[in-house]
Amino acid sequence: MAPRAPLLLLLAACATTPPPAPAGPASCVVAVALATRADREPHEGRPRTAYFVKLADGGDAASQPLLLRSDYEKDGILYLTNAAPGRYAAVACYGKGMDRQWTAYFPEDMIRATERDVPEGKVVLLGSYDVGLRSISTQGDAAQQHYLRVIFPDWEKRSAALKLFTRDEHAWGGPWHEGDAGAALARMKDRLGPAWAGRFVE
Repeated sequence: MAPRAPLLLLLAACATTPPPAPAGPASCVVAVALATRADREPHEGRPRTAYFVKLADGGDAASQPLLLRSDYEKDGILYLTNAAPGRYAAVACYGKGMDRQWTAYFPEDMIRATERDVPEGKVVLLGSYDVGLRSISTQGDAAQQHYLRVIFPDWEKRSAALKLFTRDEHAWGGPWHEGDAGAALARMKDRLGPAWAGRFVE
């Protein structure tokens, strides 16, 4: 049994990884609570990473060129910590099942539902969402097509065989519905701990 000890210690360390501390009084947190429902086995598993966009004045959340990846995940909530203040939206997520990894692209109406202003020094939840995942062989909307090509800019150059047999799966998000944002916010306050206390936007 002794050889297993280092592995057990590593697993315990991973399980208790603390969230990043504020870099300064102006630091923000942007978060989204996500649960997904798979239409087929390759899309099973939970979201591990969320992709956010930060909007310039008058910017369209459905067609931004640059993405920001979450840097912390706990209990179904994905966080972008030490972010700059501004207006944000969630546009996609990455997940992993038993033997496949996948990226899901949110529909335009969901993207717009996640838009929130994040004031300086505050912690903001963009909402809680339950998202169905369906095959990319069906038709996605313009926002989904856009962010597929932002995350995978070589998509058009990939052969049909590569798209079919790669272990990188893709899915369109939707239909979707809102979850319990109040419960998610309570979990956030518990998980982020005292370092971020007093910064939450209710």
